[in-house]
Amino acid sequence: MSAFLECLRARRREFEVETPAGQRIADYLLSELLSAPRAAASLSHFVFRSAQTPGRPGRAFISTLYEAESLSCPVILVRTARELVIAVSIALRLHLPRVKLVVDNRGGLIAEGNRFSILHACEEYVGEELQIHQQSRTRTFAQSMFRSRLLVFTVETSYFDSAKEINDLSCILAEQAGEIRRRCHGDTRAILDEVLRYLRGKVVYRKSGRTADHSAVGLIRNGTAVCQGIAACAFQLLYFCGVDARYVKGMGFGSGSWGPHGWNMVRLGDKWRHIDYTFELRSGKSSVLVPETQFRSEHRWDEALYHPSLSTEVTATKRKLDHSVFEARPNGTSFTVNGCAVDMTGRHRLLITEGGAVYAAVLDLVSLCGGCYQLKRDCLWLYVGTDSYGVPLRDFIYRGGAWYYPAARLPGLGFRVRAGSSTVSIRRAV
Repeated sequence: MSAFLECLRARRREFEVETPAGQRIADYLLSELLSAPRAAASLSHFVFRSAQTPGRPGRAFISTLYEAESLSCPVILVRTARELVIAVSIALRLHLPRVKLVVDNRGGLIAEGNRFSILHACEEYVGEELQIHQQSRTRTFAQSMFRSRLLVFTVETSYFDSAKEINDLSCILAEQAGEIRRRCHGDTRAILDEVLRYLRGKVVYRKSGRTADHSAVGLIRNGTAVCQGIAACAFQLLYFCGVDARYVKGMGFGSGSWGPHGWNMVRLGDKWRHIDYTFELRSGKSSVLVPETQFRSEHRWDEALYHPSLSTEVTATKRKLDHSVFEARPNGTSFTVNGCAVDMTGRHRLLITEGGAVYAAVLDLVSLCGGCYQLKRDCLWLYVGTDSYGVPLRDFIYRGGAWYYPAARLPGLGFRVRAGSSTVSIRRAV
């Protein structure tokens, strides 16, 4: 580790360091910070003065301020647009209340006037509709260094429900989806209508102003919800049924006036169709599908945001993220997701060694692949996409607050594993 990074690790406020001859001091400091994203993320203020003679080592006189407390949230390094999408997906899938994104902006990835809107666009693009539309508040702060060549985003998100409650809801819906798939034999139209029957038996539309009525968790727990909770619940149920779907925000016409409304889009064959489970709860119809002209007379939405081609791209991105490649060193604090570096210092390790064997934090892997898990009797049940696995609890070891499973046995849970000289690569089988 360089003297510069050692000083940052020691949280020194003012110091000077020598920089290599023949390299611009600003370029050297920037490169060092990008090599240690957690150090960059820990800074709340950074300025430097430089003294440099051609052909000789330079001197950098540095003044810093740090976050009030030691940085404990995950830090993700972003170098490309693809990695920005991956970073946003990780934050949502792990239900992170706080995350830092360290952006290598030397190539102009994020323009000055686009700092916050691009993160919002990424949220819409990753297809994590349940998490996105169950947020009660998101606050984002941006810090710029080296004339915007390095950006640090702090993203703080509050959700209607806890990570455990969202996971438990997903397990309920994953099990219900398994029953629906068996009854419908993979027929998408039948699945859409079976979801309508399920929701009719579970929910009564009620607009009380309570947060719980906007929550998919509240829908299952209390049996009441408004359109937001209904559409979020329907999306997750359709996802586990293997149906490409989206959550749509727009306007709906009801009780004689237009108002904010939420519903779903689904891919039926080679076409995208809008469906509204909220409107159909009390319609008495057996099918949720209505003619497009009728649907448009009662709904308005952003045609560009929900264009069929973009919706196809969004769902394809979600499927790719479901089959991400995870690579880590056993006992290391960091790992990569499709090459995107994630520093999880302060959290349990993704891979550990025990008795000479490598074990994986399988519940983290399941979450990062868009799945969920629950303990039933003496088994841990894992749900990923349309697959489910019951694993005896005795096959796991519990270390540092996480359940670990032998990496060599992950293929039995639908993962491919490749061990290198120092790292292990894991991927959900396609």
